[in-house]
Formats: sequence, C-alpha cells, structure tokens
Amino acid sequence: MLPSLAIPLALACTGFVVAQILGRTSLVSGVVGGVVAVYAEMIVLAAALSIGGNLNPRAAASASAIVAVGAITGWVSIGRPRAEWGAGARRLARIVADDKLLLALAAIVLCSLGYLLALSLATPHAEGDSLAYHIARAGYLLQQGGLGAV
Repeated sequence: MLPSLAIPLALACTGFVVAQILGRTSLVSGVVGGVVAVYAEMIVLAAALSIGGNLNPRAAASASAIVAVGAITGWVSIGRPRAEWGAGARRLARIVADDKLLLALAAIVLCSLGYLLALSLATPHAEGDSLAYHIARAGYLLQQGGLGAV
C-alpha cells in the first residue's frame, strides 16, 4: 500500500479505537478524544522519527501502522468496549426531522460542509503564506529527514 494512503488509514483506525473507548458516555467525548489522540500521535511520531533523521513517508507509514495495531490490541484486550451513540443520535434525528426550521438549517450546514470539502480537495493552495512558507517548509523537512530549525 502506498505510504500516502497508509498513514491516514492508520491514523483513522487509531482515532476510531480511541473514540470507541472514550465515547461510552457521549458522542462529543468520543469524537474529541479520537481527534486529540490522532493529533498527539502525529506530533509524537514526527518528533520520534526526527531524532534519527528518519522522517520519511515509509517510516511514518510503518510507525502509524504499529501505533494502530497497538491501539487495536489494547482495545481487544480490555474487552472491545463500544460507544453507545445510537440512542442519542436517533433522538437527535427525530428532533431535527420534526422541526422544519432545524431540518432546513441542517440541510444548509451539510451543503456548506460538502462545498467546503469539495473546494479544499479540488483547488490548490493559492494564498501567499502557504506558498511561501508552509509548502516549502514541508519539503525542507522531508529533505532533511526530520524536524529541526529552518
């Protein structure tokens, strides 16, 4: 599998497992916990791989896969707790479906999010900050093999 596909897949797997473990009380705690775990994983792996100058796509994919397997193993070893979001989500869906104003607002929000997603995936970065600094810095970090002073 290409490293560019393996990294997000492994991160999503880790985030899902953490969300299942932490989301036993509410959807919000599960989603926030999963997102925080994924960001923490990205930062820790980037720093750890930078120590030996091994920050490259293949090493990042391997490290992300190892963390995902570890998260799944831990989840299975504690009895595979599952988040119980179904009842709350069904109740929320009924509330939104019963109120026409909320339904219209939800449709507008979903259409806006779909448009933003399509726009962010289909258009290249064109603002000066990302062209002059962020994209160049990512290339520099890949060339140097790790995080460090620029």
